[in-house]
Amino acid sequence: MMFETGARTYMGPRDHGESQYEFLNRSGRPQFAAARLSIDDWYSRLCDGLKDQVFHRVRSGNDQQFDAAYWELYLHELFLRLGYEISCELALPSNRKIDFLLRRGDAAFYLEATTAGKPDEQRGADARRDRIYRELNKVKTTAFMLGITIDQAGRGDAPRLATLREDLEAWLAGLDPDEIQHQWEVNGEVQSYGWSDDSGWTVTLEAFPNKPEQRDQPIDRPLGMFFEDTMDTMDEIPLMRALKRKQPSRYGDLSFPYVVAVSETSLTPFDATQHRTNVMFGSARLVYGDDFGPRWVRAGDGIWRGPGAHPRNRRLAAVLFASHLKPWTIDQADLEWWDNPFANHPVPEELLPDVATRRQLVPDHMGDGTIRGTPPARSAGSVLSMDK
Repeated sequence: MMFETGARTYMGPRDHGESQYEFLNRSGRPQFAAARLSIDDWYSRLCDGLKDQVFHRVRSGNDQQFDAAYWELYLHELFLRLGYEISCELALPSNRKIDFLLRRGDAAFYLEATTAGKPDEQRGADARRDRIYRELNKVKTTAFMLGITIDQAGRGDAPRLATLREDLEAWLAGLDPDEIQHQWEVNGEVQSYGWSDDSGWTVTLEAFPNKPEQRDQPIDRPLGMFFEDTMDTMDEIPLMRALKRKQPSRYGDLSFPYVVAVSETSLTPFDATQHRTNVMFGSARLVYGDDFGPRWVRAGDGIWRGPGAHPRNRRLAAVLFASHLKPWTIDQADLEWWDNPFANHPVPEELLPDVATRRQLVPDHMGDGTIRGTPPARSAGSVLSMDK
């Protein structure tokens, strides 16, 4: 079993910097108890070739490793329930291994799983930020909640955080919550406290008055409002890197079509289709200064469309994308199957999963095209919620 046994009484939120596994292992909330049960259940059916590495990655305390292992568990269970025969960790003539071979009758395709998330430097920045958040959540106060804006993030850990906490407690003790409440109601303004250090961190903290009837009770987590985050919201580099790591040329000659399954663990763009189109078919760029006038074109930097609009990676038959995939909200995960229109060996129609939106390029007379989406016949969440 992946998780410890026994009763759990903690009903609070996940701490800043706490790993997904650590939180799942200690939370008593029903949705997280259900997530633990499903992970253990799926793991019991995982083929032996993947069991050891998935077990250690889930329990590693590293969220990137957790996401990757959970994605493999999810894929194995989903395709098992969809009626595919599954082989795991197949050795290839290139001496590399591939995650899955999925088969129905005589037809089959390879599926290699990967994740696209924050780069190492971003995860390091998040960890440094989380250490600040954890320290400020130790502030002793009954009268105020705190808001924080990170105006500038340092390149290293912020020193003397305990001193910052003590100075902040002294500042809060000198404030009159009734006066602060009055200023908030009249002007919409609150008192702020600025702090910076030699390592490059600049932070602004704001004091929001607690309700009068609750000011005699210590606030367990006073840091409750975050007006800035260090994460990027629209970055296609992680997805590009993830797909390049899994290019078919790495695996030598393949007997069946090759598909990469990518879970975008930090996907937040307002238009996922445009985001993925940029990566697969080339980034959109505005050109002008010729006889055609200003217009948008595709650059030759796509996974499937290179310089001069020449097809690339034609042995990559398709990509299965996932977003919003978390163990406690599997019914909210979005799956999309993107066909490579230039593929040498497409995946046979009878092998396509009916739980993913299908995205296909529809060419037009200008030599470009649009991405057509065909909704799935059913949701992956409904398949995974059925009794096995």
